[in-house]
Amino acid sequence: MTKLSDFCAKKSVPETKDGHGSLSLESGAPLTPDKEERKPTAEKEPTDEISLWLSEAVKNKKNDTEFPLVTAFREHFGLKNLELMKALCAFGTEKYAEELLENRYKRNSGKPYDSNRFRPLFCKLKSDIEQKLRSGDLIATAIDNGMYSLDEREELSKEFWNLHNVSGYPIGHYHSPFEKITPPWRDIQISMSDTPQKNNVSLNSKNQKELVKNKGGRPSKHD
Repeated sequence: MTKLSDFCAKKSVPETKDGHGSLSLESGAPLTPDKEERKPTAEKEPTDEISLWLSEAVKNKKNDTEFPLVTAFREHFGLKNLELMKALCAFGTEKYAEELLENRYKRNSGKPYDSNRFRPLFCKLKSDIEQKLRSGDLIATAIDNGMYSLDEREELSKEFWNLHNVSGYPIGHYHSPFEKITPPWRDIQISMSDTPQKNNVSLNSKNQKELVKNKGGRPSKHD
C-alpha cells in the first residue's frame, strides 16, 4: 500500500510533522493551513451615520452630564426628513432615546451594556413616533409602491397612520423574514410638523426653528 508520505513526495507536497500531508487546492494554497498560519478575521467597524456620529459626539463630551446625546443628535441631524432610526432618537421620549444612543455607543465600542434593553427601547420609541404621527405632531412623506406610481414623494395623512405602522405595513400584518413583501409605501421620512401640538413640550422650544433651518427639507403641504 502506498503511504501518504510517498504520495506527497511525488507531488511535491510538504509533509507535516505528524507524517501527513496537507491537502491543497489547485492554486497551491493549503486547504487546511496550520493553526499558526490562520489569521483571525477582524471585526468590521460600524459605518452607519448614527454610529459614526456617536463616536465623535462621545469624544467631545467631558463627562456624562455635560450635554444629553439627544440634544446634540437633534442639532446634528435636524428635525426634517429623518429615516426611522434617526426619528426614534430625535422625536421619541428623551430618556429612552438617550439610553438607546448610549447603549449603541457602548455596544460599538466594546463596553458593557444591557443587551436586553434594546428591543424594549426600540418598541417604546417606535410607539412614540406612531402616536405623534396620528396626532399631527409629526408628518411623514413616502413614495408610492403601486403599479401606477409617479415615483414622487408624497405626504401621508394622519388617517394613514390609523391603519399602518411606522414601517408602512398595515397594522396587524406579519410576514416571515424570509418572505419578500413590499409595503404600500417606501422610503418613509419623518419630520417635525411646522405647527406642533401643545403636548409636544420636548421640542416646542425657541431652538426648534434653528434646528430645522437650512436642513434642505422638502416643502410640504404645511409650508
